[in-house]
Amino acid sequence: MRVTFNSISDTLLGRLQSLGAQQNKALVELSSGQRISAPSDDAPAMQRVLNLRTEKKQNQQFYRNATDGLEKSQVTFSTLEQLKDLLVRSSELSANISGATSEQEYKAKAAEIDQLIQQGVNLGNTKLRGSYLFSGESTLQVPFSAEQSAGTQISAVAYNGSSSEALMHIGEGESMTISASTTASENGSIAGILNEMIRLRDAMSSNDSEEVSAIRTGGGLETDFEATTATVANSTSEILLPSDHDLKTGDKIILTLATGEGSGLDSGTYFVSKIDGDKVSLTKTPGGENIEITSSISSASTFQRIGGLQEMEDTILSTLSRQGTIQYRLETVMKDMEKRYEQSERLISVDADVDFADASVRLNRAQLAYEAAIQSGARIQNTSLLDYVR
Repeated sequence: MRVTFNSISDTLLGRLQSLGAQQNKALVELSSGQRISAPSDDAPAMQRVLNLRTEKKQNQQFYRNATDGLEKSQVTFSTLEQLKDLLVRSSELSANISGATSEQEYKAKAAEIDQLIQQGVNLGNTKLRGSYLFSGESTLQVPFSAEQSAGTQISAVAYNGSSSEALMHIGEGESMTISASTTASENGSIAGILNEMIRLRDAMSSNDSEEVSAIRTGGGLETDFEATTATVANSTSEILLPSDHDLKTGDKIILTLATGEGSGLDSGTYFVSKIDGDKVSLTKTPGGENIEITSSISSASTFQRIGGLQEMEDTILSTLSRQGTIQYRLETVMKDMEKRYEQSERLISVDADVDFADASVRLNRAQLAYEAAIQSGARIQNTSLLDYVR
């Protein structure tokens, strides 16, 4: 076989380039700690790594969402506890009221309850990082507004937040309310609590011991408010009640329709959204759309207000219990995300991280081969055809 003189140098150059590439690859792996620097290095492994990194980033976002939700839930729990304390204090002030109570004691307790009401409105409008806790989906909307009568006393508290709840994702296909799972009904119940305290203050101011006792226990509040004729012009949602009714915006009532009524309403629980004299507008949820009434309601239909400090205390205790459950769920989700993050890191490491011992051996082997090739080439290049010419 004929081997030209140039083929030796060409072969040597090609081999040196190949060995140099092997050295460079091993050196890059050792310096970066990564086995794959381009998809061509290991396409299947690169695909697995990309999928795992995407999953890891999603889990990081889920973890951040759960962390934000836990913070909101903790602040919400603390705020509700303070509201409960206000309610308990109001109940304590009303516990020892009787016909023998002096006028001065009535006034002193009414003044304290008035301060508790103002503090309660402030608590209801608590913000966290610029967002209101109890406004549902409308986190920038002030959730509770206070109507004032003569002077500076608050006469009623209305809920102005959203009837729907924003959701945040805490896992693949798993979501929960972003407002720490405080429902619109629970948000609206805060207005009901404050309105009940307003009734208690007014009863104190009037030296009415029987009314004070009824408000505290709720035993005297189950009085049916008999409706007269509904206003149905242009399908409005206003119902006429006796002018001496004691309903307030935000109150929770039970509607009982007379047999055969077909007004577009069903018997059930509603919330008072607006009061204009003896006209009352109803919604199914606090902050929701007014219910449209399509026909008259007879005087046999009745409304029953749900109230009493004890009833309100049960409501807020139930909400506190739910918040505790939410916090446990979020903490569980966070622990799960931490484990999944660590697992993703290990799986990525298996495919992407370099084996330093193997890379060191390959680097040394390529260096020895490179040095040997240079030495062999040098010895061959020193000999030419002229050395054999005599």
